Amino acid sequence: NARNKRRQTALHIAVNKGYVGVVKMLLDLDVRPSLQDSEGDTPLHDAISKKRDDMVSLLLDHHADMMITNNNGFNAIHHAALRGNPSAMRILLAKSPRPWFVDEAKDDGYTALHLAALNNHIEVAELLIVNGKCSLNLQNVNLQTALHLATERQHTQIVRLLVKHGSNLNITD
Repeated sequence: NARNKRRQTALHIAVNKGYVGVVKMLLDLDVRPSLQDSEGDTPLHDAISKKRDDMVSLLLDHHADMMITNNNGFNAIHHAALRGNPSAMRILLAKSPRPWFVDEAKDDGYTALHLAALNNHIEVAELLIVNGKCSLNLQNVNLQTALHLATERQHTQIVRLLVKHGSNLNITD
């Protein structure tokens, strides 16, 4: 659990370098899987960014906390939505400790669905809706729903997806 100047542990570095064997060994030695670096990222955030599903699963199996937020307010599910990582999202939804976690909002009111809609990550949005059973009509601090954001950005596929699954068309921002 020792740290370098960027507050990264050996586990952070192993994840970032893609050394799955080292990650397994460190986890078997009971390192703390959810320590944050200077940016507030945990090894789980890093595994999501690197699209290393094997490490996402491994970290979660060793009790990495998917609810920890980084310095930008992103927990693991927000991070997967922001990065457009559907395979990590599948794993997170399957291993989520609480069903309401999918609707957890950042300080600005953005949920994972808001982030997927804003960034045109259609597959992630569909996973959140179908597998995660997320709430479609939650509003951010500007009273915008995911439908507002997708419409504003002209993300037609996401607009269709949200309408198909019952987004309220009459919510005003």
